[in-house]
Amino acid sequence: MNYHNSNSYVSCVSDFDSISEPLAKKVVAADVYVIESDKHEEALEQTVTRICDISEESWDYSGVFYTNCFRSNKPILLTSLGFFGPAVPQGFQGPVAYVVDVQIGELIVMPRNHKTSWRFTVSVAGTESIFYVSLPSPLRIIPNVWYAIKFQLEGPDTLRGSSQLDRIKSSDGIIFDFFQGSLQMPSLKYIRRYG
Repeated sequence: MNYHNSNSYVSCVSDFDSISEPLAKKVVAADVYVIESDKHEEALEQTVTRICDISEESWDYSGVFYTNCFRSNKPILLTSLGFFGPAVPQGFQGPVAYVVDVQIGELIVMPRNHKTSWRFTVSVAGTESIFYVSLPSPLRIIPNVWYAIKFQLEGPDTLRGSSQLDRIKSSDGIIFDFFQGSLQMPSLKYIRRYG
């Protein structure tokens, strides 16, 4: 199977209108992916958000790898990771740059042999409360298996959450469980996989 983002169905919603409302209420669909297989079908990308509120304080996530762990009860394809944006003075509009290192793998084997790793350089508008890093291709997630996402952000301090959810039922009925982790990386984007 091959996957590509068609960007033809719904405009991408990559940040939230206001950071004063709880983020958990802002679960939105973003892009449509075309899945090329025996039959041609479209899969709507979904967003699951595990952080409820944004903290008043910022945090420096550089220099150390942080880990967030999750599992889903249905097969999915992980497409993007959402990170809190820069903590900049009010009125600052300019872009800031981050180097994002990511490692994703099954929690049991992660310490010895991480599954996949990437390095991204992203430019983020100073006004973005959340920015997304798209994986080069969707990553297959097996149901009921714990996955660890290790990440490091090199760049300015970022916003951070003040509380997080352990279990979320998404709008398409998939249940996500999370270990209490860093208060960064509030959301994941995914495609539901059938069969």
